[in-house]
Amino acid sequence: MNGTGKASRPLGRKALATLTLALLALCGNYLTLPLFFGVGFIFGSIMVMVAVRFLGTLPAVLVAFTGGFIRWPYGDTPMP
Repeated sequence: MNGTGKASRPLGRKALATLTLALLALCGNYLTLPLFFGVGFIFGSIMVMVAVRFLGTLPAVLVAFTGGFIRWPYGDTPMP
């Protein structure tokens, strides 16, 4: 416990959660839900919002870059 009454999260557990969310963001951006005329939903940004909420800013930025990296070669979605 720290001074605020909340238990601090161990670094290894936070790193594992960041890696897991980054891999899920990668899969969420790779596997699209096609709608029509080449338009589709990508779900990687959901993992970024989860990372912002539970892990903080820096892990969320890492998750965003990892998830956005898979879409960069396609040219239809800019890299975050």
